[in-house]
Amino acid sequence: MGKRGKKPAGALRALDIKPAERVQPPKGMSARDRKLFQAIVAGLPADHFLPQDVPMLRDYCQAAGRSQDAQTAIIKLGLLIPGAKGSLKANPAIAIRTAAAGVMAQLAVKLRICPSARGAGGSRPRVGDAPRVLSTPGRRMFGDESQED
Repeated sequence: MGKRGKKPAGALRALDIKPAERVQPPKGMSARDRKLFQAIVAGLPADHFLPQDVPMLRDYCQAAGRSQDAQTAIIKLGLLIPGAKGSLKANPAIAIRTAAAGVMAQLAVKLRICPSARGAGGSRPRVGDAPRVLSTPGRRMFGDESQED
């Protein structure tokens, strides 16, 4: 066991805190996807994304690109296109756009880039932040009715 009591002044040291660095787009992204990646990162606090978020953010940007490409095809060709036997069928770009929108919606929540996922504070909770207070129904649900709003 270590010594008890107050530490001598020389034993304390200052922490070297560096400002957070923004994540960078990975290699191999198209120029359009890279531009979106950089815009999303620049639009949030520097420490919002961690290095492990980069693959998901890349996938989000690529899904956004697929969605734009599919929308362009829908505008150009229309919602219905001629099938093999001449009958009309739904443009396959509709399914591509729908799938891309689903991927974007899921990743937006995981990456906390949609307002509902960021919560009231606008970003992930920080160390030392006060805990969020539950509403009255939440307090009743979890058995803590004694606290007041």
